[in-house]
Amino acid sequence: SASRRVIMLDFNGTIVIKEAVDSFLKRDTIGSVGDAPPEAVCQSLAKLCADPQNTVFVVSGDNNRNVEKAIGNIHGLGLAASN
Repeated sequence: SASRRVIMLDFNGTIVIKEAVDSFLKRDTIGSVGDAPPEAVCQSLAKLCADPQNTVFVVSGDNNRNVEKAIGNIHGLGLAASN
């Protein structure tokens, strides 16, 4: 049994379901602007973060602003996103 856990989750496709890239006509429309995970996912992330044995990170190739807007309010959640 581990005394500490590191949990790393991907944002696009895991936390937020995204459409296939080829469904977009312009490259600049790809991203999570306006997208947010379901409330149940946010609650689950918050519960994972509340456990002192867990270190939880969400990683993303999306820009930092979009990820922060979607899940940046979850206390104790680490974020690693593109500039």
